[in-house]
Amino acid sequence: MEENIQKSSFSFEGYKILKSSFEKKENPEGKEITLGFNPKGKIYKSQSKFELEIEFNAKDENDSFEVNIKATAFYTFKNVHFENNEISSIFLVNAPAILFPYIRAYISTLTALSGISPVLLPTVNLTGMKDALMSSIVFVD
Repeated sequence: MEENIQKSSFSFEGYKILKSSFEKKENPEGKEITLGFNPKGKIYKSQSKFELEIEFNAKDENDSFEVNIKATAFYTFKNVHFENNEISSIFLVNAPAILFPYIRAYISTLTALSGISPVLLPTVNLTGMKDALMSSIVFVD
């Protein structure tokens, strides 16, 4: 049975970890992990491309470890119109939500390969990042 499946107008093309650091001060035992995000975006209208850069940090309540990551994700889009440079939620909400699981997996692997128990970051609702990302997006062309 054939179904009429409609492709999304927004596609994830990949990501790169541009910078990462991990510092273990003692055995990570803190239960509460503090997460920090600094998002930036570039929309290339003529090329129908979007780049999302996130500077991310995490540390536990005891400051026994700290992880800093700078990652860039690449997306393509079609049939998206920017009237008055209004930015759709696919850029502001969906793009970070697509990238974050890769950052989580990277940190888990990085810490596991460092000889300690893997740091497992919680899943996070990233809609709170929407305003910060919106104010940092620039239109390149």
